[in-house]
Amino acid sequence: MKEITKFVAILLVVFAVLFVAEYASKTTTANNTTLSEKGGSITLKNGETFNIKLYHNPTTSCYWQFNLSKGLIIASENYTPYPQRPGVLGGGGTHLWVIKAVDKGSQRVEATNTCTQEKFIVYVEVI
Repeated sequence: MKEITKFVAILLVVFAVLFVAEYASKTTTANNTTLSEKGGSITLKNGETFNIKLYHNPTTSCYWQFNLSKGLIIASENYTPYPQRPGVLGGGGTHLWVIKAVDKGSQRVEATNTCTQEKFIVYVEVI
C-alpha cells in the first residue's frame, strides 16, 4: 500500500511540474516588448519580425495550431527540447516562431493548443 501511495505522490509531482512549465514559458517579444500569458498588442513596421515562444511537448501529439491574418507570415520556427536525464523519454521544450509583418494594417496571430484548446493571441498594428 505504501508503494502505491508513493507512486501516486510522485505522479502528482510530475504533473504539477509539467503544468507549471506549460504556463510559465509563454512569451512574445517585439521591439523589446515582452507579452506573457495570453498575449497582448504590439506595433511594428512593415517588414519587421517578432517572436512567439511557447511550451511544447511533441511526444504528446499536441501542437500549437497557428491562424495568422493575411498581413503576417511565419518566417521561421525552431523547437528546443529541455535537457533530459539519460533514459528519460517524453520531455517537453520550447517552440519559437518568428512572425514577419508583410502588409500594413491591423493584424492578428492566434495560436491554439490542439489538446487543451488554450489560446495565445497577439494583436499587431503594422505601420
